[in-house]
Amino acid sequence: MTPAFERGVAGRRCLAPVWLVAALILVSHTASGCTRKDESAPAGHPEPEKQQLGERLYREGILASGQPIRAVVAGDIRVEGAMFACANCHLRSGLGTTEGPIITPRINAATLFAPLPRGVPWSGPSFSTAEKPVWETPPPWFDAGFLRDAYTQEELATVIRTGTNAVGQSLDDAMPRFDLGDQDMAALLDYLGQLSAKYSPGVSETTLSFATVVTDEVPPADRELMLRVLQGYIDTRNAKPRHEKKRARAGPFYRREGDTAYRDIELVTWELSGPPETWRNQLERHYREHPVFALLGGISTGPWSPVHAFCEEHRIPSLFPITDQPVVSKTDWYTLYLSKGLHQEGEGAARWLRRVETVDADARIVQLYRAGGREEVVAHAFEATWTEVGRSAPRNEILPTGEKEASAFLDALLKDQTPQVLLLWLGADAAPLLKDLARRPDRPGTVVVAAGLLGEDLSAVPEAARAFTYVTYPYSLPGTKQRAEIAVKRWLDARKIPVTNLRLQANIYFLGWMLSGALRGMRNEFYREYFMETMDMMTDQDWAVVGYPRLSFGPGQRYAAKGCYVVQLGPGPTPELRQVSDWVVP
Repeated sequence: MTPAFERGVAGRRCLAPVWLVAALILVSHTASGCTRKDESAPAGHPEPEKQQLGERLYREGILASGQPIRAVVAGDIRVEGAMFACANCHLRSGLGTTEGPIITPRINAATLFAPLPRGVPWSGPSFSTAEKPVWETPPPWFDAGFLRDAYTQEELATVIRTGTNAVGQSLDDAMPRFDLGDQDMAALLDYLGQLSAKYSPGVSETTLSFATVVTDEVPPADRELMLRVLQGYIDTRNAKPRHEKKRARAGPFYRREGDTAYRDIELVTWELSGPPETWRNQLERHYREHPVFALLGGISTGPWSPVHAFCEEHRIPSLFPITDQPVVSKTDWYTLYLSKGLHQEGEGAARWLRRVETVDADARIVQLYRAGGREEVVAHAFEATWTEVGRSAPRNEILPTGEKEASAFLDALLKDQTPQVLLLWLGADAAPLLKDLARRPDRPGTVVVAAGLLGEDLSAVPEAARAFTYVTYPYSLPGTKQRAEIAVKRWLDARKIPVTNLRLQANIYFLGWMLSGALRGMRNEFYREYFMETMDMMTDQDWAVVGYPRLSFGPGQRYAAKGCYVVQLGPGPTPELRQVSDWVVP
């Protein structure tokens, strides 16, 4: 530790918790002090495998042996488990965060393996020498020296194991002391040595490159709407730099961290054509030709899974694609969706029916849908959720094509056994079957349909069937988001964009709103993981949201809208929606 560190301590007793944790900047996970060899792990891992072991240890708290990490906290409490993984406090990016009075500082490569100035905003790694951070030099009268020198591998290992640095100072008790063998320690140090060390692809000294994905089956009108609103946001941002470019080149040292962050945004469109199984190769070609930092928006009427898998493999963030068939996963990390789409309606129907008093625990429930399409997504989501809450699996019936064939199939089904609840997962072709049901005295007491399958015009539900038909509705109820609608319409009008599909246009407007906040929050830390973490830490939104009652965010959450209404339709050609349930959430 430099003399400047020791000089700065006197007279600053009230700041001790902050400077102590920041000065010792390792506060990830430390250990009991033993330096034994890990006998359960094989020796001599190749470099790629070593990186994987280090990443798993950092992110999941799993040792090379497959056992959970072990540590000592609060001086003498022995603990183990994934909850003590480094990423839980320091984030995947290693750039840290704060929670109440607890400051979890950066432990990325550019921070650990370079001297740390005291209290001086830093300019971040220069683009040309990203491996070696360039510290802005303050005036001589402001120079407070360094909090610490660059860590060596040996010093870092000692701090991780014992919580004590090279001059005998201890980390705060909030930092565990980790019991790591030599091989696990080597893998962790190797991983820390490359963690957020270089800017992610798609970043230059002046520009952030993004892409948006459009598939060829999307109606031309929707395609143009999505692109026009997204480009409108980008043009607006790039056209109003307010001297940001000048400050980024030569701003005062105490503002360098914010000023140097400014970049123009460049947007390229990746067109995908043909069947979904061919999209992956097309995405790979686009990415080779033009690497980007992240994907923004995008639109497809087909499954989003090929794009999702591409982003997961290449670790490319993807924000709010317009799709009703997202990938529903509890572990995938790089795509942030507005909602679970059609899956959310099947899930919402199951959770609502479970609460309906007239639906018995052993009620006969039949799902009627066509196989191999969007309808199947809703059916599978309902069945998974219904069995998850302890109910017997529904009876699934695949409807034949053709109106007459479908009507005959329904007639035979009802004669065989009248279900208490019929889940009619169909699009506009649900109308003839609902008319048939309205004429039948033996119809089920409850019929459920999905708004996402019926489309924008719910009046397709015949008036004679509305008394017994319930609609899952995963959007804001009409008339509840008037202020937000006015704001979006004014923004569109100022850019001469006609309002033709407000829900779609508002979703892309919201994307721009969130992107602005994320870029501010990132400062000049242009790492993809930190980009996603910044989105995670956004506050819940309702002001800029039109299509949903509320969008909420949290670490690792990848579906911003988490619920669904159940409604019925009033009479007439433009029926009002009558709310039957509250916002049903998992």
